[in-house]
Amino acid sequence: MSEASAEQRRFRLWPRSLIGQVCAAVAIALLAAQLFNAVLLYRGQQVQRDVQLVNALGVRIVTTTERLNEARERRAVRMRRRGFTEEEIADENEQFPRFRRRAFRRGITLEDNPPDIAEMELQPTLTKRLSDLLDGYEIAHAKLAVYYDDRPRLPPADAIAPPMLSDTGRVMAVLQRPDGQWLATRVPAPPSIWRITGWLIVQTLLLYIVLLATIIFVARRITRPLAQLTEGVRDFGDTQRHEPIAPSGPDDVAGLTEAFNRMSSRIGAMLDEKDVMLGAIGHDLKTPLAALRVRVESVQDEKLRTRMVASIDDLNRSLEDMLALARIGHDVQPPQPVNIAALLDTIADEFSDLGKDVELVNVSRLVAPVHITWMRRAVRNLVSNAVRYGERARVYLHLEGKEAIIRIDDDGPGIPEEELPHIFNAFYRLEKSRNTVTGGTGLGLTLARAIAEQHKGALTLNNRIDQSGVIIGLSAELRFSVS
Repeated sequence: MSEASAEQRRFRLWPRSLIGQVCAAVAIALLAAQLFNAVLLYRGQQVQRDVQLVNALGVRIVTTTERLNEARERRAVRMRRRGFTEEEIADENEQFPRFRRRAFRRGITLEDNPPDIAEMELQPTLTKRLSDLLDGYEIAHAKLAVYYDDRPRLPPADAIAPPMLSDTGRVMAVLQRPDGQWLATRVPAPPSIWRITGWLIVQTLLLYIVLLATIIFVARRITRPLAQLTEGVRDFGDTQRHEPIAPSGPDDVAGLTEAFNRMSSRIGAMLDEKDVMLGAIGHDLKTPLAALRVRVESVQDEKLRTRMVASIDDLNRSLEDMLALARIGHDVQPPQPVNIAALLDTIADEFSDLGKDVELVNVSRLVAPVHITWMRRAVRNLVSNAVRYGERARVYLHLEGKEAIIRIDDDGPGIPEEELPHIFNAFYRLEKSRNTVTGGTGLGLTLARAIAEQHKGALTLNNRIDQSGVIIGLSAELRFSVS
């Protein structure tokens, strides 16, 4: 797979319209911003979760230690008053069953042996943070560790736990006191951080809806007048005529529309002036040519008279072609539905009556809106070239999509490949390569192509080549829209 095709397929997914590209760009930017926001939110929630757990565990341990110390001190004072020795007081404090039972109901245990931490996951970060917190409160401990416990929950209620904590597992802190006893406390773990993903998705969708709806509304205010302007430019290119477009949309687009209206008005005025000038020139030239033709008839020498008449006829044809080329695209009347097959049949009969070999091949009935005068002239020019330079003409007509195609094949010598790019230039002639007899004004193909473009089509010429690579004729293909 080539790099160019991969690039083309990649860009095929990118919208082509202005609204689509703006919406796609905003959507990608918003997605990137939301992903960045999600990373920051995740890190912030992680820190907040750790702080929340450490504070909850620290409060339990500090409160329990202070109460334990205060209770033992009060008990020691009472026992001293009763005459107990210090050894007896120490032994009694080590038992301290009442506090253990009350503490157990709060999710706190005080035992001589370490608690069962099997199947629990050690949390080094929480352990470090809790150790720093206890050091700040001067809570002495020989050992300290924090574990995550996802086993089925024990029955005691959590009075110290914040209300926002839910039953998503428990975090347990295990602390060995200086006297060797093990203090264990549990708090419910906060909800998983990934639970915020759903809210983030909902937030992103809401942002997409609000932003994209606003962008589409604003973009349509821009693209609607741009679409009208595009249609006006297209119509002006086809007909050199168009109705002024009402400026709308933002000031920039409205200013562009006004500038186009002024430009098209000036160009239209110049074209009208050119048409008037050409019409006047044509009239001024036709009158003396007609008078000259009358005078030529009085010439006694028949050969000289014939040559003079032929020269005057050539001048008339050249003048007609130039005026026709100038008038193309300035029709006031819209195109009318025409039976193209009947038109081709009429043209073929005209040439057959003159003894020319013109044959209709695979021509089926087809009705299309055309300017019949111009279309007749284009086909006549092509058929005339075919019978003049190729001895015979075969005319085909078929429909391809929304285009009608008239193809005219001849059996002439074709056109050299290096000459094909210049063949449609005005006054460009190929007598040296096609025929030794001078003919035409050099405007026939130029006029035919202009007529095809007037009908939103095109005219192409291609050499017909046989299997051995020899040119056996020329094929002229005239395409025009049927819609």
